[in-house]
Amino acid sequence: MSERLHWFRPISPDFHAPSQALSLLLIGPALFLSWMARAPEHRALAALLAPLRLMLVVCTVVLLLAGFAAAVPLERWAWDAVWVAVPVLGLLNSIALLLYSLNAPGYVRALFERQPAT
Repeated sequence: MSERLHWFRPISPDFHAPSQALSLLLIGPALFLSWMARAPEHRALAALLAPLRLMLVVCTVVLLLAGFAAAVPLERWAWDAVWVAVPVLGLLNSIALLLYSLNAPGYVRALFERQPAT
């Protein structure tokens, strides 16, 4: 079975485990994400922040991909795939943030029109 999957080996055969400092660098974005997704807020605020939190998850994935690709020697095709995915995800995330910021006033207005008065 491993002979048939020989072509799908993203990590180079001369891979050696990286240092502990690299592990701390890779876990940093995940810790930041968990800190940002902390305590629950009011429903209106949670609905308003949901798209921004999704963008934060995409930023974390981009950081983890870039850190992993910089730390681990990848095969050429995997290296190319990662370094194509990183700027594409970053660009899509920037476009999503721009669209969100342009539409945020209407989104907030619609959110509070649906909320019952308290």
